[in-house]
Amino acid sequence: HVKCDEPPGSCQNCGSTGRICDGYVHGLPVRGQSFIKALASASISADVGNGFRWVMTSDERRCFSFFQHHTVPTFLEFFESSLWQNLVLQMSQSDPAVFHAAVALSAIHQDTEAKGMPLAAEIPFEPENTLLLFARDQLGRAFNLLTRRHASHDPTLRNVTLLCCLLFVLSDLLWGHYDSALNHLQSGLRILQELQADRELVAPTARERGIERCLVAAFAH
Repeated sequence: HVKCDEPPGSCQNCGSTGRICDGYVHGLPVRGQSFIKALASASISADVGNGFRWVMTSDERRCFSFFQHHTVPTFLEFFESSLWQNLVLQMSQSDPAVFHAAVALSAIHQDTEAKGMPLAAEIPFEPENTLLLFARDQLGRAFNLLTRRHASHDPTLRNVTLLCCLLFVLSDLLWGHYDSALNHLQSGLRILQELQADRELVAPTARERGIERCLVAAFAH
């Protein structure tokens, strides 16, 4: 009667008590041995679930675990930055729009690992592809959350939007939606220009300066 904690591959609650976990059936495809090995060698080990202020579905939890332990280390290989080492995980746990964008990127990343990255500019959508349907839903949730906050005076909204924009770009690139990726990139650059103009009037705090430098470097890369 040990409750399954639903990580990728096998249940840690079983393993911690010496039991053999046979895995579990879920709405999203369970990864194979290559995925489990990737988790074992991952350098980032933050616990999923610490700091979240909202309830996650089990599919979201599993995809975010993949994002932590596999997507983030993969991007660190290409671009070593505090954005991937710290910022994206911290903001994913504090802002639901970033969380859903990260979960969507994770699902698309899992799909490309199974099939490879598409090369054509126009990729027909596969209505039976569970991972991509899930990713599309998560991207919609992230976008809707940002849209509802558009008129607010939340001082963190611009950095949240920039980080979501970056995650949208990467999701589009992995998905083969190159025109959409370029549009999101251009939107992010426009927001950075607005930020630069504002900073000529109002100096950022030390924390804001660190976050903004991190985001600028990521967009430049």
